[in-house]
Amino acid sequence: MFEWEIFLQQAQMELRGSQKVTVSTNDLLFIGKEGERIMYEKKNGKLRRRVNGAGHEVLLQHVDTIRFIPIEQGIIIKVVDTTKHVYKRVITHMGTVEMIR
Repeated sequence: MFEWEIFLQQAQMELRGSQKVTVSTNDLLFIGKEGERIMYEKKNGKLRRRVNGAGHEVLLQHVDTIRFIPIEQGIIIKVVDTTKHVYKRVITHMGTVEMIR
């Protein structure tokens, strides 16, 4: 899925540009070096991106479930779409990022 690959590139860039990341089961919050707050959240079958609580950009569609799992060097992202196809990938960071669960 092309949309999946683009999403992963975006998430990878945001992880690498963050100083702090808060991971919950269904949401992901990146705190940037300038203090911006970038939230990934599932709503109505879509994964959306919000910056500083304003607006939204659709990152993925047809999402049944999504899980964000913190690991030592990054985050495991697992998505099940509405056809029950499973997508799973690890995104990594290069430096020190405070991971909060």
